[in-house]
Amino acid sequence: MSSEMKSDEDQIAKTKENQIRDWKEQIKNKGYQYIETYQFVSKGKNFNQRNYGVTVDYRFLRVIQQLDFLESQQIQFYMNIFKDVYKDVKLAAGFCHFFAEFWTQSTESLSFNINPNFSWNTQISNFNQYQVNRNQDYYQIQNQDFYSKQNDMIENNKHDENREIIQQKLKLNNNQETNGNNNSSIIQGIDSQQTDEIKNQTDENKNSSIIKGTDSQQIDEIKKQNDENQHSSIIKGTDSQSNDEIKQQTDENKHSLIIKGTDSQSNDEIKQQTDENKHFSIIKGTDSQSNDEIKQQTDENKHSLIIKGTDSQSNDEIKKQTDENQHSLIIKGTDSQQIDEIKKQTDENQHSLIIKGTDSQQIDEIKKQNDENQHSLIIKGTDSQQIDEIKQQTDENKHSLIIKGTDSQQIDEIKKQNDENQHSLIIKGTDSQQIDEIKQQTDENKHSLIIKGTDSQQIDEIKKQNDENQHSLIIKGTDSQQIDEIKQQTDENKHSLIIKGTDSQQIDEIKKQNDENQHSLIIKGTDSQQIDEIKQQTDENKHSLIIKGTDSQQIDEIKKQNDENQHSLIIKGTDSQQIDEIKQQTDENKHSLIIKGTDSQQIDEIKKQNDENQHSLIIKGTDSQQIDEIKQQTDENKHSLIIKGTDSQQIDEIKKQNDENQHSLIIKGTDSQQIDEIKQQTDENKHSLIIKGTDSQQIDEIKKQNDENQHSLIIKGTDSQQIDEIKQQTDENKHSLIIKGTDSQQIDEIKKQNDENQHSLIIKGTDSQQIDEIKQQTDENKHSLIIKGTDSQQIDEIKKQNDENQHSLIIKGTDSQQIDEIKQQTDENKHSLIIKGTDSQQIDEIKKQNDENQHSLIIKGTDSQQIDEIKQQTDENKHSSIIQGTVSQYNDDIKIQTNFNQASQKLQIQDSKQHDFNNSNIYQNETLNNQNFNQQHIQQTQQQPVQQTFVQPQNQINAQPPQKTFTFKIINMSIEEPVKKQKFQINKLPDLLNQVAQMNGLSSKEDLKNQDFLYFPINLSQAHWISVVVNLRDKIIYYFDSYYEQVEEDVREGIYIILKSLDFNRNIFRFETKWNKQYNGYDCGIFILLSLLHTFQGDLKYSYNQARASEFRNRILYDLAMVASQVNLSKELFESILK
Repeated sequence: MSSEMKSDEDQIAKTKENQIRDWKEQIKNKGYQYIETYQFVSKGKNFNQRNYGVTVDYRFLRVIQQLDFLESQQIQFYMNIFKDVYKDVKLAAGFCHFFAEFWTQSTESLSFNINPNFSWNTQISNFNQYQVNRNQDYYQIQNQDFYSKQNDMIENNKHDENREIIQQKLKLNNNQETNGNNNSSIIQGIDSQQTDEIKNQTDENKNSSIIKGTDSQQIDEIKKQNDENQHSSIIKGTDSQSNDEIKQQTDENKHSLIIKGTDSQSNDEIKQQTDENKHFSIIKGTDSQSNDEIKQQTDENKHSLIIKGTDSQSNDEIKKQTDENQHSLIIKGTDSQQIDEIKKQTDENQHSLIIKGTDSQQIDEIKKQNDENQHSLIIKGTDSQQIDEIKQQTDENKHSLIIKGTDSQQIDEIKKQNDENQHSLIIKGTDSQQIDEIKQQTDENKHSLIIKGTDSQQIDEIKKQNDENQHSLIIKGTDSQQIDEIKQQTDENKHSLIIKGTDSQQIDEIKKQNDENQHSLIIKGTDSQQIDEIKQQTDENKHSLIIKGTDSQQIDEIKKQNDENQHSLIIKGTDSQQIDEIKQQTDENKHSLIIKGTDSQQIDEIKKQNDENQHSLIIKGTDSQQIDEIKQQTDENKHSLIIKGTDSQQIDEIKKQNDENQHSLIIKGTDSQQIDEIKQQTDENKHSLIIKGTDSQQIDEIKKQNDENQHSLIIKGTDSQQIDEIKQQTDENKHSLIIKGTDSQQIDEIKKQNDENQHSLIIKGTDSQQIDEIKQQTDENKHSLIIKGTDSQQIDEIKKQNDENQHSLIIKGTDSQQIDEIKQQTDENKHSLIIKGTDSQQIDEIKKQNDENQHSLIIKGTDSQQIDEIKQQTDENKHSSIIQGTVSQYNDDIKIQTNFNQASQKLQIQDSKQHDFNNSNIYQNETLNNQNFNQQHIQQTQQQPVQQTFVQPQNQINAQPPQKTFTFKIINMSIEEPVKKQKFQINKLPDLLNQVAQMNGLSSKEDLKNQDFLYFPINLSQAHWISVVVNLRDKIIYYFDSYYEQVEEDVREGIYIILKSLDFNRNIFRFETKWNKQYNGYDCGIFILLSLLHTFQGDLKYSYNQARASEFRNRILYDLAMVASQVNLSKELFESILK
């Protein structure tokens, strides 16, 4: 039975293939175009056919192929095909836009009614998934040609793999032959010539024996044998020639031993033979020359031993054996030549040992063994030549040890071992030559130690060990030459230590260790030459220490350590030469310290430490030369400190610290020369401090600190020359302080501080020369202060402060010459203050302040000459304040502010009018009466006749005739409610039904009553298709929704209205839902077409699912569109395409 069923299935499949071939051949024979689906992208771009009332082109078919949301034209095209094919079925289908024209509800409200349980955002996100999930259709059937291409590719890949397997087998056969050769070649007691032959053969044999992929077990066996070999090989007394031969052979042997991929068995055989060979080859009695040869061979041996990709277990075994070898090799009493050779070989050995990709476990074992070797190597009494050789080798060793990508665990072990070695190496009493050699080697060592990408844990361990080493190295009594050498090496060491990308943790550890080292290095009594050397090295050190991108934590630690160092370095009694050197180095140090992009936290720590340093540096009694040097360095320091883009927090901390520094610097009794130097430096300092783009918070802090500085700087009794210098510097300072684009908050703070400065600067009894200088500087200051584009708030604050300044400046009894100077400066000041384009608010504030200034300026007892000067300046002031193009509204505002009495009268008028408005509920529109302005002008001309020539024409222009007054009353108000929009346009329904009837070949809507089925496609919110089938014969309404399992009540009500329009009783119809579920976000259109097709075919069970929908889309809809766009389909051709 089973065989018969299989045969039947095969026959059905063959018939289907024949049918497909038949209709495709039939289409081609008739001359119609057919493009296969996989060729349509390349060949179908010019496809354009029209049939069934719809144009089918490239875009139409790509929507079907790309799993897009079906649009109205695709739905309508297939509905027309189905209707034409099944003409005998009495089914009338409504067009796609029928329900949209009948149902007038907006899209937004519609979406809420679609599914009340879901939010709007939820539905929209679900609808958007239509196109997101297009590639997740698990029911898509791939094209057979595509599968055939994949099968061809798979077969080709298999063929390539088989070829590689054959090659590997050939290599394994060669290995087995090589093992057989080696097994019989090693005999006990052979002399050096035999050993040479054996090794030569072993090299050739192993060169071809090892293939990719040796595992750790192979390496373990090799090393275990190698350990036993070498353990017995280095014995006292073997002659150098035998060892030379053995080592040369061993090198060649191991060079070819570790190759990519031999199995463990072949390596086991090779190693067993190598063990037996070496076991008898090394005899007691080797001198230094024999050890040299052994080490040279060992180096070459290990160079080829560690290849890329070897795992940690292999290296562990190698190192364990190497430890035992070297432990017995170095014995007490070996002379320096032996140690030199050992180290040279060790360097070459480790240079090739650590290759890219070795993990931390390998390094741990290497270092553990290296510690034990070196621990016994360095013993007391070794002379300087031995130490030099050891260090030179150690440098070369470590230079190649740390390669890119080594992790922190490797560095930890290396440093731990290095600490123990160096701890016993440096002993008390070593002369300067030894220390020089040690340091030179240490510099080269550390220069190559820290490479790009090393993490913070590496640096921590390195520094911890370095601290212990240097702590015991520098002891009391070292002469200056030793310190010079130490510092020179330390500079080179640190210059290369900090490379780009090192994180803050690295810097922290480095600095913590550096603090302890330097804390004991600088002791009391060091002469100036020592300090000079220390500082020169410190400058070079710090210059390279801080590189771009270092974060704030790095700077914090550096500065904290630097503070402790410098705190003990500068002690009482240091002469001026020492301070000069210290400052010169400090300048260079800080110049390179702050680079672009350093954040505010860095600056804070730097300044805090700098304050403590400078606080103890400047002591009473320092002569002027010292202060000059300090200030010159401070200027250069601060000039480079503030770079573009520094934020306000940086400036705040800098200024706070600068205040404390300068507060103690300027003390009573400093002569004029000192103050001149201080001011010149302060000018240069502040000139570069404020750069474009600094925000208001920066300016605030700067000015606040500047006030405190200047408050204590100017004291009673300073002569005119000092004040002149102070003012000249203040002018230059402020000239560069206010740059274009500074906001109003900056100007406010500047002026507030400037008021306090000038308030204490001008004291009673200052002569006219001082006031002249002050005014000249004030003019230049204000001339550059107000730049084009400053807003009204800036002008307000400037004027308010200027009023307070001038209020205290003019005192009773000042002679006419002083007033003349003040007025001349005021004229120039105001002449440049009012620039074109200033708005009315600026002019209002200027006038208000000017009134207060003049109110206090004219005091009793001033003679006529003073009044004349005041009036002349006031005329020039007003002459420049009224600029062309200002409208009458500006002049009105100026006049309103000129008289305070007039303003109070207007307020009373407004209050009275508002009171009348509240009582009578009458809206009154009237303009302000300008008669008060004319009256005030008459009073002003009586008091000030000089202004008449300028003011009278303005009043004539501003005079306006009284305007008419209008009164409005609201008599009646009617509000009509808008007509409520109906949900369905019932009046359109008859015409829409007639269109449906005509599209289905019927005469009118009355013919729709005689149909068996009515079909309505419905688009919800332009995002989802549902459908409704009305079975008029069985009185059933089928509601199809493939996505939401919920009925839209408006759709239900609309269907009932249509039935009522066709004279059907809604109560006799049963409502039935169909939830044929779709599993993607784009096949809802396919599901409503299937509901229509099953209705035409009479399958009212509607038993279709997602699998059928995917097949229908991928194959059937494409073929239908390709054929039906060129020819009308018969029922036979249509069904053959469906099958």
